[in-house]
Amino acid sequence: MDEFYLQKVLSSIQIVFPTIERRVERQISQMRACREAAGRPFEARKDFNRTVPINQLHFEIFTRIVEGFLQDELFRSSYHQDLGRLRLVCSSWDARILQHPRVWSFIPAHYASINQEAVEKYLERSKSVPLSIWYYPDGHLDPPPILPQVILRACSRWRSINLTLEHTADFLPLANASVPQLEVLELTCFGAEDEEEEDRVESLNLFGGNAPRLRKVTIRELPLRWDAAIFRGLEELVVEDVYGIPLTHLTDILLQSPTLNTLHLHDCWIDDQQIAGLVPSHIIALPHLRSIHLERLSGNVTSCLLQHLSAPAVQELVIEPDPSVGDDPNALLQGAATFISHAGEMVSGLRYLQLNLHAMDDSGWIKLTASAHQDDRIFTLASALGRPVDWAGWVQDHILPALSENAEIDLVVGGTISNDLLSKSSYPQFVRSLEISTYKMPPETFEYLGRPVAAQDNFGPSSQHWPFSSVTRMTFVVDRLDLCALTNMLERRCGMWEPQTPASIPQNQNFNHQPQSGSELREGFSGGADNRANTSSYPTYPAPLQLLQLPSPSHPASSALATAFSRAEASIFLARIKRAVGDEVLKFEPCQLPM
Repeated sequence: MDEFYLQKVLSSIQIVFPTIERRVERQISQMRACREAAGRPFEARKDFNRTVPINQLHFEIFTRIVEGFLQDELFRSSYHQDLGRLRLVCSSWDARILQHPRVWSFIPAHYASINQEAVEKYLERSKSVPLSIWYYPDGHLDPPPILPQVILRACSRWRSINLTLEHTADFLPLANASVPQLEVLELTCFGAEDEEEEDRVESLNLFGGNAPRLRKVTIRELPLRWDAAIFRGLEELVVEDVYGIPLTHLTDILLQSPTLNTLHLHDCWIDDQQIAGLVPSHIIALPHLRSIHLERLSGNVTSCLLQHLSAPAVQELVIEPDPSVGDDPNALLQGAATFISHAGEMVSGLRYLQLNLHAMDDSGWIKLTASAHQDDRIFTLASALGRPVDWAGWVQDHILPALSENAEIDLVVGGTISNDLLSKSSYPQFVRSLEISTYKMPPETFEYLGRPVAAQDNFGPSSQHWPFSSVTRMTFVVDRLDLCALTNMLERRCGMWEPQTPASIPQNQNFNHQPQSGSELREGFSGGADNRANTSSYPTYPAPLQLLQLPSPSHPASSALATAFSRAEASIFLARIKRAVGDEVLKFEPCQLPM
């Protein structure tokens, strides 16, 4: 019986098993099909990634593109994140980036996020490539730690290092660092120090006095009294907000740097007690120097440096003494003139000159800008009325020789305007554009601009001359603009002053004569100061205006239009101005009021 049932069960199993087997196989097939379908997009994505043009580029070209992208992120805390995002694009990018040591050679070590393990990974992945280190604060922490040992141990690979630390003593570990590859050094100290700490750093022999490849140095708020030998072969020196530099130490540094091409000194107190000991004939030759900025230094130091430097290749010269020190501006000009004489034909190669010998205050100031746009040159000279400067002679002797005949010279007169200020700045042979920037311009100033200057005032006997006779563009940025005085002045200059008769016009006056060319204007000044009295070289007429720019009537700078005159009176004056200068000449602009 049992055997019978057993056979029956076996028979049933034999009947059912193929069905179950088929079902299982069917399920397996369906699962395999689902897996293949699910994997197809990934395979397609892999195939697509392999065919993307950027992934077919040579490895070196690809890495250069990545470097170019990351270059914009240098010195940002997001550098790590951006590098990580690039790695997440695809496995190919990740593999290439991991294999490229240069992208790992820049280490921006933020105080808040310094991670020794992460830095060590960067050092490992960068292999033997020279390193660029940037160690900086976030502004919210307690005093930051000193330079981490993990970075200091890699000093032999430093190519560029930018350190911002709180105490001068924090820089002492650099004394024994070996930096055979260091090219760029930037050190900033932002904390207060006691005298003992400063003395320790001032005597610091940085890097043991040996940095054979050092080319660029920037120092901020850190005493600079190190061994000058460290600066041998330097190409760029920038010193900002440093107190107590001995002048002799600075000159020693310059003597050690004959290859220097950039010298920027800003807001530094330089001990000038040794000036008397400097030999006047002791000239520091810097044949490759192209850019000099001497800003907010004492006038004595500025003049001394200019008189002892020889830089025939200079293209950019900026001089702006400390306005809080009452330096003689003409002494500074003498220093600049001596500098130019040392350079021989330097002015012919000068592309940018800025001499700011004033503080922009209400005492009255002038700013002269000479530019030859086709030659890409800009010369800016400025001084206060209370500190008179012989700009006319200086421009003639040192600026005109460098300018082409089509050069344009713009003059801005500001602060408290007076006839005395205008007469000191009236260069008829130079100025093409005149801008007057003030809160109130007195009527007598318009009167001065609207009449020929008497012979005894400026140009010797038997001559009359219009102030700013060569000006073709006038701009008035005036809060209280006297339209009546302005209208009368313009009508006189344009020969439309109604009471005027032919007999009252000065002899040789010709209002329709076109302005002289640049070469004609210069012919009368080639003989130096003596030739300025030769009145025959000066035009005795005002040049026709090509542009007259006034504050827009809708702008607050034109409040005088609504207060001093009625709207109807203002319209009459504006109509007379348009008739005098022409509709196409008069422009209204929302000019910025003087500060």
